[in-house]
Amino acid sequence: MYRALIIDFSKDKKCFFCKSGKTLKFCVTIQDISSGEVYVSSKSCYEKNIDKFKNKNDNIPNLTKGVIRENSESQYLSKRFAIERDPSSQISNLEYLILRQEKLSDIDKMKYDGIQDIYENYKKGLSLTEIENNRLDRFIETTKKIYPEFSPMNLQRLYACVFWLDYAIINTDYKKTQEFLQSILHDYKKYRMISKKQADCVSATFERINNKITKIKDKIPVVKFIIRANSID
Repeated sequence: MYRALIIDFSKDKKCFFCKSGKTLKFCVTIQDISSGEVYVSSKSCYEKNIDKFKNKNDNIPNLTKGVIRENSESQYLSKRFAIERDPSSQISNLEYLILRQEKLSDIDKMKYDGIQDIYENYKKGLSLTEIENNRLDRFIETTKKIYPEFSPMNLQRLYACVFWLDYAIINTDYKKTQEFLQSILHDYKKYRMISKKQADCVSATFERINNKITKIKDKIPVVKFIIRANSID
């Protein structure tokens, strides 16, 4: 039996079930309950093997919500695990916890020691206690009022943009384009936002890269960058 863990982006991982050798861009991260080994599954293989999952009827954290216009793969996964954006729900809190303490932990001031114990407990049991969930509720509400850039939706956007910037860098052969995107990625990780002009240039660059990619599922989806306030440059 398996357990579905999270919906995530994937850069170089292949589906555990079908062995097709195709690299996934969106995936379901899964765990073999008996061995503890972690793999990824494509959406179609997940559906074909749904009865092998102990938590097949449960919602799981979705870390791909920062994408605006999704390709068929991400669209399917979002619908399969559709949940209400309730800031007090355990799923939303888990998304926030995983993004802040793990996925975005290399970004300046992102990882927070005050909730690291909750994250470590989650990694052991893959769930939150009521006390831990309430702590996260209070922490998230307080944080997003004082530091709006750390709101749950902004973390989703930040994660999506960082992932697809990195993907674009890998998928272009032009040195100048790579250098430009690397500079944007550096700024984005450092400041957690960029100017409107930078965002417009990146969107145009993504479009040029997509025009050279034939398969729809391999194209870069539309992401929304966090723009600096009063940015006109």
